[in-house]
Amino acid sequence: MWNSVPAIDEKRSEAPREERCSTNGSYSAKKYYQSDSRAEFYDDRRFVRGSRRRDTRELRLLRCALDRIAGVSSVLDLACGSGRIAECICGGGRRLVGLDVSPVMVKRARANVPGATFVVGEAERLPFDDDAFDVVTCVRLLHHVPSSAARIRILDEIHRVCRRSAVVTFFRSGALQDWRRRFRQRRGRAPQSRVCIPLATLRWEAATAGFEIHSARGVAPWISEQWVVTLVPRSTQEVI
Repeated sequence: MWNSVPAIDEKRSEAPREERCSTNGSYSAKKYYQSDSRAEFYDDRRFVRGSRRRDTRELRLLRCALDRIAGVSSVLDLACGSGRIAECICGGGRRLVGLDVSPVMVKRARANVPGATFVVGEAERLPFDDDAFDVVTCVRLLHHVPSSAARIRILDEIHRVCRRSAVVTFFRSGALQDWRRRFRQRRGRAPQSRVCIPLATLRWEAATAGFEIHSARGVAPWISEQWVVTLVPRSTQEVI
């Protein structure tokens, strides 16, 4: 559909796993969505009932964040899954490249969004040249990454490949959902794989990677832990 797609750096994409994940880059979500059945569940039943309402609010915030960034022609959707937010990104003629660690999810994304480009790769070592995209989105990934060092590694890679801004989501501690999950975890009724952190922690991790927080908005503040954050490289704050 588009004539120009950022080139994939084969040396980066084929680097040894030990080099790619040198900062504890292993986490359960990498393995969880590798099967057809789980990819199908994510595509067809993951965002229903209350989750669907939160999903609608989240997409509205993402669209608003992208629309406020001037001159965006190319976007990398990091951890794209099955292409859930592609429609939100592609407005205004933006070129979309999606990347996910799961070949199964990438296959579904290609079927769901035939006009975009989707590739398999790891967030800790993106297979793209420096400054390859105007904007990078990273939705519902960071809360799966338990290590601060690994989150910084991901943010550092986002900083390397984006020219203008990044729009990321994270789970902020202190919301009602956070406390409910903690209670259920103590009773052994909820998974331990989701990580909620204070906004101050994300601010420090982003600064370590070369970003500053331009805006942070909650999907449903004090109820949902999901927040949408716009990051700008420290040297280019004027682009927003």
